[in-house]
Amino acid sequence: MTTIDPAEQESPNSGASTGAAAGGSYLGDLGQASSGSGNADPGPGQVLSALAILSAEQGETRAHLAELRDHLGDVLEQVGNLDKLVSDVPILAGRLASLTDAVDQLLREPSDSKTRPVDLAHVPRDERREVLGELVTWVRDVLFAGWPWTQDALRPCWLQHPDLVNGMLWLRAAYSAAYDMPKAQPHAAADFHRWLDDVMDRAAGRTEHCPAAKSPELHQVPLSPRDDAPGLDALERREVCAELYRLARIRKEAGHSAEDVEAAARHSRQLIAETGITEADYNQYARARKATLDARKSAPPR
Repeated sequence: MTTIDPAEQESPNSGASTGAAAGGSYLGDLGQASSGSGNADPGPGQVLSALAILSAEQGETRAHLAELRDHLGDVLEQVGNLDKLVSDVPILAGRLASLTDAVDQLLREPSDSKTRPVDLAHVPRDERREVLGELVTWVRDVLFAGWPWTQDALRPCWLQHPDLVNGMLWLRAAYSAAYDMPKAQPHAAADFHRWLDDVMDRAAGRTEHCPAAKSPELHQVPLSPRDDAPGLDALERREVCAELYRLARIRKEAGHSAEDVEAAARHSRQLIAETGITEADYNQYARARKATLDARKSAPPR
């Protein structure tokens, strides 16, 4: 009778399990044979290869995590900057409000501020009596009181000289900027003293030949301002004559095409019809032009 060694006896489940190792421990997919055999054990090379793959994948995962960590740090930094900007918004809003109030205050200042220079052209006629009355009071109570010598330079007829009135209005504004303003600077006072001498010198020269206050001699009065508007018409006619002279040169000089000559003649007729330039106007311009050229030729070289 043959005795069968139990170690050689085939296990009834030997073909059913492909995941059992030699020592009976489960290796999962590592226990699968690469050749497709259902019961072949994995070799050491296969195990090392699988571990290498797992290690490489783990390294890539760590690299991705590090990249995400750096990106997250950048995002957090930007969020921090944004928080700082947001916190600065109320401060900027407060500064803007302060600037707005300052601008509004400047806009609300009266147009006849003491430090704002003004002249007669900007004083309405119905307000001149009041403005000049305040100026006369300032001259008496401030200028003559503080600088008595100015009474000799500023003769009583200064109110009849519009340019001197404008000078005194300017001088009063300079005085206010030097002495009336809360934040007045020393250089403003220096400017006032320098301009005081200039204005008084001009006043003395302008009134030098004026009659005395109680003299029966009549004081000269300012005449109506001259209107130079007619000079604009003369200037326009001169420009038209200059263009007609240029067109006449095209018609008379050689070297121009027939088309240019015809166009010059047509343009000349159009200008004469539109502006009414006469032959006398044109001849007068031509004589003035010739006289100008002759004077330039005879002038000594510079």
